[in-house]
Amino acid sequence: MGALYATGRLGLSIKLLTERYKLTILAPFHLSVNGEKYVIDALIEGYGARKGMLIVKNANTIKDVREDIVALGYGYSCFDINANDVAESFQEVLDDWGKSGI
Repeated sequence: MGALYATGRLGLSIKLLTERYKLTILAPFHLSVNGEKYVIDALIEGYGARKGMLIVKNANTIKDVREDIVALGYGYSCFDINANDVAESFQEVLDDWGKSGI
């Protein structure tokens, strides 16, 4: 039951972000780096780096491949996209990242 709750909560947070800020968010996002597969919490397209911003709650998830991720054209940010208040001040985050093109 816990996993279902977490999945539902993720959907609601992302739905709110996509509607309020007109974002394209892929979640979860599967990324292959140097032959290794990573499950990233989310990819927000159109901001930050050329291919968008990868969002991970735990920085350790990508700590060994951060340079490779940047070389692939992604940016990354570490925060809990599922936090109840993430949408409240998200415009500041988007402004910091800036718009990008894929």
